[in-house]
Amino acid sequence: MKKLIFTLFICLSITLSMSGSIHAQSESDNLLNIWNNKDGKVDVKINYNNEIVTLFESNNQKYETKEKVSKDNSIVITQYYKVNDNELIALGSTKTYLNQQGNRLNIVVYQNNEKIAQVDLQNNQVPLENSNNLLMKSTGKTEYKWFYQGSYNGSNKILKFTIGAITAALAGSIGGAAGGALGYVAGEIINEHIKVVYWHQKTWVYLMRTPYPNWIQAGKYKYQTSYYRDAAHTSLIRTVTRIDG
Repeated sequence: MKKLIFTLFICLSITLSMSGSIHAQSESDNLLNIWNNKDGKVDVKINYNNEIVTLFESNNQKYETKEKVSKDNSIVITQYYKVNDNELIALGSTKTYLNQQGNRLNIVVYQNNEKIAQVDLQNNQVPLENSNNLLMKSTGKTEYKWFYQGSYNGSNKILKFTIGAITAALAGSIGGAAGGALGYVAGEIINEHIKVVYWHQKTWVYLMRTPYPNWIQAGKYKYQTSYYRDAAHTSLIRTVTRIDG
């Protein structure tokens, strides 16, 4: 089974529009503006249920977001809170949709059913090497092992969206789930103001051999993705490993 790694780059500029709805707090007129006007670094933590919690400051006011990414990386729900004396005051929520059609990825953010941001990306697959020779002669009792399939390179011009949305975009680009480790990668990208993140992914398939003479697929795949600050892959951000199946 092959996994495709995509190069993502911005094709259209991000368009922001102010919401016309009236709310009790002025911050909630356009919640995404609070995030885009943040000061300094963000503090990211991942809860046991993969909820992404981000603490940050905007205009000397502390805020917190709580985000959930759908299993297919297509929807991110972001809850915004103002932090006053360790008390969380709910400001509202946004819903981000990531829709991939062919080689295009469209990301749209809604607040109160009104579009407040949108970006279009184009995806290009860049496999470096691959092996389809999954059957190898062997003898003996049932055994299992990982068989190396190949590697891929990719890059991503990071969007000015929330940690959850960046996590979902990264996960979608490498064909995986938006797990906790990717949330930390997204946090480091934001804190270091990394405009483009590069990655290299290696893939393995799990094989078994029975008394028959061939190795056959056993329904598991392993992906090891290393994220870098530079195209030469010399400055590592973090390595993430996942197993499917």
